[in-house]
Amino acid sequence: MLFGLGGYITERMRFGAMMACAAWLLCCPPANGAPQDLATVRAVALSFVQDRMRQTPGEVRIHVNAPDAQLALPACPRLNAFAPAGVRYWGPASVGVRCESPNAWTLYLQVQVQVLGDAAVAARSLSKGDIFAAADVQVQRVDLTQIPRGTAVLPEAVIGLVAKGPIAGGTVLSANMLRGPPLVSQGEAVRLAYVGDGFEISTDGRALTGGAMGEFVSVKAPSGRVLRATVVSKGTVLVR
Repeated sequence: MLFGLGGYITERMRFGAMMACAAWLLCCPPANGAPQDLATVRAVALSFVQDRMRQTPGEVRIHVNAPDAQLALPACPRLNAFAPAGVRYWGPASVGVRCESPNAWTLYLQVQVQVLGDAAVAARSLSKGDIFAAADVQVQRVDLTQIPRGTAVLPEAVIGLVAKGPIAGGTVLSANMLRGPPLVSQGEAVRLAYVGDGFEISTDGRALTGGAMGEFVSVKAPSGRVLRATVVSKGTVLVR
């Protein structure tokens, strides 16, 4: 394996040996003819990442950094690109290009992947507990790699949801910032359902706190006992 400058790394070689090899590559042309065309190396790397991203929804933009122009690698008749272990092409990453024969070498190039798509953005600043109306959300084209993958929400899905905390205007909205609309309000009379092994009963209660679907609320039972219950529908809570 050979070692080059500019962040190109190889497999386990001692530091001194790698630096000596790098100096040779930069200063000495290959003994068996013209050096490897570096534009071809870059093109092979770009084609590999493009193929990996082909099924990704949205507009995909890929930039592969060019190899160091001073690098003189032995020409290779067959270049193979590969993804280093653990690499995910979502934002900054790297791609490897290797030659197996007649002179084995491996090069790693830095890659920047952008995925542009429509996302919901807060049209104004909202406070904790505010309910999103149509005027509070707008569509904006953003780089989805800059927010946690899978958390972006569509604008139409935001209407009626509640801000879990303060949200500044212009913020790209993600699922963890939002919760469902309140189905139980503080002080409201609720149906209190008890479910156990082989039985289910219900009675009236009063909510001491409000909550959305799936959230826990405090409810006072007719006996005066305060229970922790889960909101399961409008005006109904469940105790297990």
